[in-house]
Amino acid sequence: MILQEPNEEFSSDEKAIYYDYENRKLILDNTFVIACFRSGSFNQELFEYLNKNQEIEVSIEKLKADVIRGREVDLNKVVDAMGFKGDLKKLLFTHTSKSISYHPSKYISHTGIISVK
Repeated sequence: MILQEPNEEFSSDEKAIYYDYENRKLILDNTFVIACFRSGSFNQELFEYLNKNQEIEVSIEKLKADVIRGREVDLNKVVDAMGFKGDLKKLLFTHTSKSISYHPSKYISHTGIISVK
């Protein structure tokens, strides 16, 4: 389940993913903080933009207009820079040099172990 508010009711055998806008943290299963962003940082701005556009392939042109605004950004490295590693990175994001997508629903439907290193 993709939670809209922290601590929403959910079964302990359900997976959940939630982004806390106030504290700038991405939380899995109401327990694990897997990413935390510095207030006002580019990474925070980019992740929040992708979070609002979940499951949508966002082009580099759209990002340049809405988020990047003159910065030099390599989409192949930006997910690492946001702190996502290992299987979690591969599961939550798809990217090329021309576009990026954030897929929290893939976490919900994934079975098995996920490496975060």
